[in-house]
Amino acid sequence: DDRYIYQFIGNIENEPENLTFMYKGLSGGYTGRFVVEPYFERWQRDNYLEDRKILFCDLNLFPEQLENFQLHYMEMRTAGIPYFYKDANCSLLLGKFLNVAVDSTVVPRQFFVLPGRVFNSYSRLDSQQSVFLRVPLIQRFDQAYNTLSMRQKGELLDLLYTDKAPGDDKIVLETFMLISDYLFSNQPEMADTLRRNREVVSRKLAGQTLQPVTEVNNFTKQNTRSFELKWRDSEYLEMFLTPICFTEYEQMRNLEIVNTRILAFGLQNDLRDSKLRLKIEPANIEYISQTNAVLSSFSWSVKSSFIWGDSWGADQEIYGGYALNILNTGLFYVLAGGNLTNYTDFTERNFRPLDFFAGAQVGYKQALTERLGLRLAYTHKYTLDSQSIELFYKVNTLLGKVAYSQTKSDTEYRLGLEILY
Repeated sequence: DDRYIYQFIGNIENEPENLTFMYKGLSGGYTGRFVVEPYFERWQRDNYLEDRKILFCDLNLFPEQLENFQLHYMEMRTAGIPYFYKDANCSLLLGKFLNVAVDSTVVPRQFFVLPGRVFNSYSRLDSQQSVFLRVPLIQRFDQAYNTLSMRQKGELLDLLYTDKAPGDDKIVLETFMLISDYLFSNQPEMADTLRRNREVVSRKLAGQTLQPVTEVNNFTKQNTRSFELKWRDSEYLEMFLTPICFTEYEQMRNLEIVNTRILAFGLQNDLRDSKLRLKIEPANIEYISQTNAVLSSFSWSVKSSFIWGDSWGADQEIYGGYALNILNTGLFYVLAGGNLTNYTDFTERNFRPLDFFAGAQVGYKQALTERLGLRLAYTHKYTLDSQSIELFYKVNTLLGKVAYSQTKSDTEYRLGLEILY
């Protein structure tokens, strides 16, 4: 295969992932360079080592545009450019290559430049392109694993960890082949067993029609921002703008809870006295993914929020735990952690000064339809026990939310309307 891939990458080799790593990435402390790599090598790394969610897009370049692209690489291949995570990153610089190739501004310089926004810009330029979304191997394996019977799961574990002769169950054999490449790349101690069993399983499956690689066709846009209005108990009206936002609601049927909201800010209006408060959430991230006997996955959530009105308040929280798939229709999770805070707007309580409160959460999430989802939770936080139920309904890029929460002495209703764009 003589295909190659063009990349712009920061030189971070042998750098520890600590606060210095973060600071240098935000301040341009790394040098970025344009490099060419054999396509198959990069494909293997993205698919089997890092297991990325990959968006494939046909560029549909004319021969002269492709030549411009190649000539521009010849011009830039020795250039060293300061690499900034938020804007002068791989998305912007490769987008600039497209600017040269198509002689149009596909990607302008912005305060934040994300891969999804580059794709969206090019989509507007060329509506005839073909697009495919690669679903990660781990996600596909989790879905397949949880449909297996106990007997089938036992046979699969034998294939992964022992030299016991495999049976003839096609579903078990296909599930083994699905995850073996990923484990082969990430669990080198399993390599010998996997290699021997792959040879046997490949012979057993020879000539049979296998399940196709899961992909999503006609993927048209990736939403990366949101604007939200919230109404609480007839007492508070809030509006939030989130410049970097990726949510689970884009694919309602996914069992995982993966929400990333960065640098959200907004206003809260107390309708009782018309006082305004400024609210800032530098980070609000949830990653709750199922664990099983083959792939152990640690679930976690972090949130940082600040509020300013008559006085300032802060709430910093971190939780971690595990989640289990329930019959491939729901996700049950248990998290433990705590909050360092001096304020909570759930019950309008103030803690002076900052204090730490241990907490825990037990929850369940299920997609009821392609558009409707349900989330239940029992939470111990700020020395309070609360129960909550939330329904969310998505139509195109509009997301509606209805929530009810209750403690021993307080009840709260919330309505929300969020636009993803």
